[in-house]
Amino acid sequence: MPPRIHLLAHLRPGIGNILPSSRHALPVEAFLERGPRHFSRLRAPRPPPFPTVDSCPPASCACAPTPELPPGVEIDRTTALNGVVAGYAEQVLVCTGREDWAARIEDEDRGENLAASLRGLFGRGGAFCDPYHNVSILNSSFPSEEEAAGTSAYLLPSFKFIPDIAYRDPDALRAVAKAHILPRTLHPAHDGMPKSHRDRLVRGEEEEDGGRYAGALRARDVRDVRDVMVLICGHGGRDVRCGVMGPTLRDEFGRALGRLGYAVETGRFGGEDKEKEKAARVARVGLEMREGMREQMEMAVRGMRWRDVGSEMSNPISGLAISLQQASVLPPIIRATITNINPYPVTLATYGSPLDSMALAVGVPFMIPEGASDPLEYPTIKLKRAWPPSGDAVVGIAAGESVSRDIELKHPPLNLESLKGQQVTVGVKGRWMGVLGKAKEDVGAEDWEGDCLFVGEYEFGYVEIKIE
Repeated sequence: MPPRIHLLAHLRPGIGNILPSSRHALPVEAFLERGPRHFSRLRAPRPPPFPTVDSCPPASCACAPTPELPPGVEIDRTTALNGVVAGYAEQVLVCTGREDWAARIEDEDRGENLAASLRGLFGRGGAFCDPYHNVSILNSSFPSEEEAAGTSAYLLPSFKFIPDIAYRDPDALRAVAKAHILPRTLHPAHDGMPKSHRDRLVRGEEEEDGGRYAGALRARDVRDVRDVMVLICGHGGRDVRCGVMGPTLRDEFGRALGRLGYAVETGRFGGEDKEKEKAARVARVGLEMREGMREQMEMAVRGMRWRDVGSEMSNPISGLAISLQQASVLPPIIRATITNINPYPVTLATYGSPLDSMALAVGVPFMIPEGASDPLEYPTIKLKRAWPPSGDAVVGIAAGESVSRDIELKHPPLNLESLKGQQVTVGVKGRWMGVLGKAKEDVGAEDWEGDCLFVGEYEFGYVEIKIE
């Protein structure tokens, strides 16, 4: 009997409720979006923020047989997926209506496509390229709006649907970027740049920056997306494994979500049956393309967190900027500053963050000796922290404000004797254990368990210091 694809039985809106295996290879791996994490071997292992299972459970329903892969293209089921996903502030999901694409999606239709136009703007050397606000441009199988003269697109995690983007019109592309994709506030690293540079990389008034097209864009009603989004790599033109497994996984997710009471859609946004459109729970399941780590990522399915359509808030983690400076030479102390560049207040649990009173003990700071490529290893501890957090473990940061904490680089646990006289690079890395997009005084105990709690990895704030 062939192996089968098993989908876990309990699925609610939001990635935190897709129950994956993080140790053994379930056919479907689900994970939270997060920034890149390096040097993870230096940290004491932490349990994932979602339930896991040790092995694939017995099938509780009829499942499709796992498709056979061509010889020599096996799936890597042993390498950990944790920390291998690049972090993006925004993802543009282009609605192509196709289930597969060329190896380079920019080459589709002889280069005449929305993905090519947007990558020209946001890619390396583009007018809106910003290393502190990475934008990912992906193709998807969802079709564009029927009446669109150009191409439709989803914006995630903003959860917006733009029905018609004229990809041949530079003013149209600029209007979309300035109105919906660029950040409202720049990372502090841009503070020393000319005003013209800073103005170019932030959102602006639509009429001023986008001309008449921006007004037309607004009139066409850019829409909020309230649906659960399940995106599965099916890019067979780049890797045959994705082309084989993607459609099967899509169909299985559709059946499983249907059994749980979701109205499952694969077609146009807003173009489905009116009764389904009114359904309390709608899930959109489609194929997308990905780049990098093909031997693993064809098994990675990303579920997007649902958010209230009445809120203008996206993931608040993308608006937390971390910077470091040397506060003292003897003893060596670094000052970590977190700036909230979101247009709203945030409240965070300090556990595992640069504001953690036990930051050094749990391995938040790392040091790379002069001339080395790997960080200095030092012993860390694993702490059992009270949850929900309270007291000094909870910090609120108003929009545009900053909070700092000094971290002394002590010996022990750091072997500073071996670094005397050296110039070392110091950074911080870890995991936001809980970030809420609201003021501290408005946070209740229930918020730390709710759907509006965000978690994710970070690694920022490099600074060079001299050890005396």
